Amino acid sequence: MTTVNDHLTIGLQQARSHNYGKAENEFDLLLSSDRTNPLGLYYRGCTRIYLNKFELAVEDFNLAISSLKLSLERELGALYKRGIAYQKLYKFDFALDNYRKFLNQAKENNKDEFIHKAYFSIGTMHAALNRHEEAVRYFDDAIRTSGGSSEDRKERYYLHRGRARAFCANFNEAVDDFRIVILHSKDHLLKGCAYNELGQHEKALQEYKRWYESSSRNDNKLSPLSLEILDDHVQFRRGLTYASLNGHDNALADYQYIFDKSNRLTSSTIADRIFFRKGMSIMALNDAHEALINFNKSILLNSSQSDVFYARGMLHFTLGRHDAAVYDHRQALELGESNYSIIPSIYQTLYHTHNYNPNNVDPRIFHQKQVREAEAALKHCKETRLPPEEHHR
Repeated sequence: MTTVNDHLTIGLQQARSHNYGKAENEFDLLLSSDRTNPLGLYYRGCTRIYLNKFELAVEDFNLAISSLKLSLERELGALYKRGIAYQKLYKFDFALDNYRKFLNQAKENNKDEFIHKAYFSIGTMHAALNRHEEAVRYFDDAIRTSGGSSEDRKERYYLHRGRARAFCANFNEAVDDFRIVILHSKDHLLKGCAYNELGQHEKALQEYKRWYESSSRNDNKLSPLSLEILDDHVQFRRGLTYASLNGHDNALADYQYIFDKSNRLTSSTIADRIFFRKGMSIMALNDAHEALINFNKSILLNSSQSDVFYARGMLHFTLGRHDAAVYDHRQALELGESNYSIIPSIYQTLYHTHNYNPNNVDPRIFHQKQVREAEAALKHCKETRLPPEEHHR
């Protein structure tokens, strides 16, 4: 007869072998006979993160933490991973609250090895909420506390601080951060992103090529799932780079490759952003109908993306569908003002540092201007009794 401990042991073995579906099944069996088992809840929550079941993961972590029976290390892990799950669900205030609790507990218990991760995670949430000056301060703390740790990720922290500094119009300091990444990082993905931010897209392409060469050898000994997720991101970034060089056919090939890969262990976690960028490249190639289809797919997957509504609204406006343009620009404006709808900085794809809001214009003012223009055009159409355009949403 299989016991609770047997299910726990088998589940952990399956998870270590990256068989997350089978691991989840073992933890389900464990919890069917002991539904409040804190370890079963904790490990099932961890497994569900890998399976993109973020809402269910949050439920498991809630029950595990509320049991008050977790060890300190696992309670810290539950707080941190619950923050990740909320972040994936675009619930940034909830994620921020978890990362703050994670930081406070790490400090109270002298767990110095976790502190830099907490600072960095809090910084990413402030960046996602467009609070870039606060983000810079937390990235400063992450860099300061990460030296000599078992997870020295300073170059990653420099990249994110550079982006936040660019949003604050501190371009010289941002460039310094990107150059540090290029000089000191051994991660070709990070270096490629840094070159992108500097507008040096040809050099970025070289770094992505080097990443593929090293990944084929699996120099970092990553799991198949980790390699697959990273491969999606590198392919996406390379597509963005081609698009920045007006190579939209190459960009579309990269985006489509992500969806076409066989034997995938999980669906892409950035599918919403891929559809959006496909739409942008297709629009650049003057296929408005196909671009609209991709914008719709992106919004269907994630209706919290203000930039997608803005792009679709501009497309509607160009096509003379002014009522639809008004609707989309209003949505972009509302989402831009909502803390729950900003695109996380890792998915923001504004390249070239000096193009980050060079005049420091409030994005709400910009969106309001677009709404007024679309409403004026719609009013003009009605007054001149032009035939109404088909309303596509």
